[in-house]
Amino acid sequence: MKHAMKMFVCILLTMAMLFGLCSCGKDTGGLGKLEIGSTSETEETLAPLGGNETQETEPTSEATSEASSETTTEPTSESDSGNRFIVDEYSCDYFDCYIPQGWDVHYQVVDAGSGLMRIYVFVQDPTDENNIIFFVSAMEPWFITISEKNAVAAILGSAYDWSPVVDELSAEGLLKEWAATYTLMDATGFTDGVKYFKNYSIVSVLNSEIFDGASEQETKSEVIAEVSIPGASQTYGILYANDFMQAKFPYAANARYYISYQNRGFVLSADRFSAEAEGMAYCVSSFDFAKFNSTYGSSNGITVDGSAVVNPEITLPDMGAFFQ
Repeated sequence: MKHAMKMFVCILLTMAMLFGLCSCGKDTGGLGKLEIGSTSETEETLAPLGGNETQETEPTSEATSEASSETTTEPTSESDSGNRFIVDEYSCDYFDCYIPQGWDVHYQVVDAGSGLMRIYVFVQDPTDENNIIFFVSAMEPWFITISEKNAVAAILGSAYDWSPVVDELSAEGLLKEWAATYTLMDATGFTDGVKYFKNYSIVSVLNSEIFDGASEQETKSEVIAEVSIPGASQTYGILYANDFMQAKFPYAANARYYISYQNRGFVLSADRFSAEAEGMAYCVSSFDFAKFNSTYGSSNGITVDGSAVVNPEITLPDMGAFFQ
């Protein structure tokens, strides 16, 4: 089991022909300020391609503007600006969290079929669309052998020819197959995933870790990598964490596949990564999905074993050596 380096972030591939990403809009609750000092085998049918029902409608520009305008005051001096990461409290019908000051929030709640309720959240920097925080409750399918993928290829359809085959059950393994993942998003109609994520290519893996207790049935891991983005003038750091869980196709008994749960992390430009990673990690870990779980109940099959969406946590290594 590999404990080579350390850390986390990015993915997606939510088997869904989604219907339009949404903003938490006017239900912002009370906005508050926080200043962070910166330091340098379960059986399951495959969810259908598209959510059967999107729970929110496309927000108006007025709603989006209001949601992002009630921000805290900026640091009072240049030295303050260099030592503080200011966040705002954000609240909507399904979750609460902290977001970087002035960033925009978009979310979507989807019925993926068979009572599988899923939520996708993207928080985006209006000054650089490549900088994002994300939480994707579930994405699928991943395979660990080509033979198992081929066993169900005819059933899944041609769009799923792009389903990734990973050489390791880990966030790093997933990120190495991001080109196939991103193409699969496009092929299956997940236009919002294509919009907010980018077609990342790994420049170097900085830290990677598979956590204790990993098995062929379930693996939790994190990765930090430097990635390039088409058309971008610089590289970006991506912090990604996920929980792989094994499932089986009931109509193909010998074909295992994996669902990636609790996909969470952030992408940030290399020139800001070391200084702001702690604040970004705080925002990721601040997501509270109690309202989402209360609305749909843990028995609705929110995850493969019927449990509720877990509030995400991440761990940062010493960031001093990154992107210097």
